[in-house]
Amino acid sequence: MKNEKITSSRRRFLQQTALAGAGILFINPAIGFSRNSDPSHDAEIMPADGQNVPEIENSALYCTTVYAWLRTDIPLEVGHNYWRDIHGTLVSRIPGTWLYRQLHWKPAISVLSSRFQGFVKPLSDADQPQGIAHTFYYDEAGRRKFENHPFIKKYLLDDEPMLVRLNATLWSKNDNSGTLKDTSNNMTPQGKPENDEYAVSFILDPALSAGKRKQSLINLAGSLAKLEKTTRVRYHLLEDYDDDHFPDTKVPHHRPASVRYNAWIELGVAPQTDLATILEPGLSKMMDELDTIHIYPIYDKYTIMAGGKPTIVGLKGYPAYQTILAARAKNQLQQQMLDDVYGKVPLG
Repeated sequence: MKNEKITSSRRRFLQQTALAGAGILFINPAIGFSRNSDPSHDAEIMPADGQNVPEIENSALYCTTVYAWLRTDIPLEVGHNYWRDIHGTLVSRIPGTWLYRQLHWKPAISVLSSRFQGFVKPLSDADQPQGIAHTFYYDEAGRRKFENHPFIKKYLLDDEPMLVRLNATLWSKNDNSGTLKDTSNNMTPQGKPENDEYAVSFILDPALSAGKRKQSLINLAGSLAKLEKTTRVRYHLLEDYDDDHFPDTKVPHHRPASVRYNAWIELGVAPQTDLATILEPGLSKMMDELDTIHIYPIYDKYTIMAGGKPTIVGLKGYPAYQTILAARAKNQLQQQMLDDVYGKVPLG
């Protein structure tokens, strides 16, 4: 436990040091979200109020971003539902993940002025991903517990072809990702976001050093976080995931470097905000670093796991979650009943 405390403290130190140059400071301590070194993996039923989302998210040491290209031989709606209610519930039963969300989105939009259109590279329908699987690991032990669990090879990799035709599995370590702002006070959003949200995906000039790309990204994210109309700002500098962890994948896990995103910002803004007005002042300061920018509107966000535990959506699927809320069926949220019906998540 002592080593975990040192690691998480180091993570926060690195995070805040990196952000200091962008003028970003965290204000409040975390409230209402606990993490045990050996979580019980019972269902996280309802979110607590007053959660400081940046502080909580920034305590994670590792984060994966998996761009998902859903199957084209089935209706798109079926693919999204399978991802959320079938694949997601499978992932929720594998311990080690601290926080797992799915971001489902619409095709890329073009909202930037002509000055930036040279960076908005054309995308065919086949080139456009349909969302991101966004996974946080609190520490090295959690990451290894997930990667080494027998369910990965036994079930999860075999399920991928049921869901996607390809994905791009990418990695953010230590302070290469960070949440600068989130006004929701809610770690477990489900369904349509309260505000307008976007995944702003970049190819930053690969010829630049990683440090230069990182500082440019943090500067942009920092300028966005200071704006009154932004509601969520989280940045990610991406690198390739090591294939050695998952050598038996059934679908491609990589994209060619020329079309592979190496950074993205999860951006929330107040409804009816002019997105170009929000983005362009910061983008204008990093035009020498830009190669490509695509903006995907996020229409649904699902939290499958939180605090190392499956949420009700992760345990039962989103339609069941909606039905329980509509029926005000509190009996369905009793921990003992969930234990008796579903059993404990295997601890590996």
